[in-house]
Amino acid sequence: MGKATVLVVDDEFHIVDLLAEILEDEGYTVLRAYDGLSALALAEGAAVDLVIADVMMPRLDGISLAYRLRERDEGTRIVLMSAAVARVPPEFGFIAKPFDINDLLDKLAEARADAPSDDPPRPDTVGSR
Repeated sequence: MGKATVLVVDDEFHIVDLLAEILEDEGYTVLRAYDGLSALALAEGAAVDLVIADVMMPRLDGISLAYRLRERDEGTRIVLMSAAVARVPPEFGFIAKPFDINDLLDKLAEARADAPSDDPPRPDTVGSR
């Protein structure tokens, strides 16, 4: 499985830029947005595999963004992050701010592993029980 396209969304520019730099170094393709509505617009025109979004943002909060993205594509994996909120809906990943970058990379790998595969079923498994 190749590296994914990740949409990083936070109203703190330095966090978006730092995460983008780290993820690009890891081989991910990164899209950047600085509020929820901009992220939604970006996601309309791009194939996004993973989203990392802050919970508390202007114009559209991270939880609302996550639900709207999932309405469009149930396969989009989403990790929410926050320094203030520790409770997010269970269908989304969560990481607390400040975060350890290795923990974040592990969370992304988990989310990516949980994504439905685009690969066709192997012939030897079709119809077998």
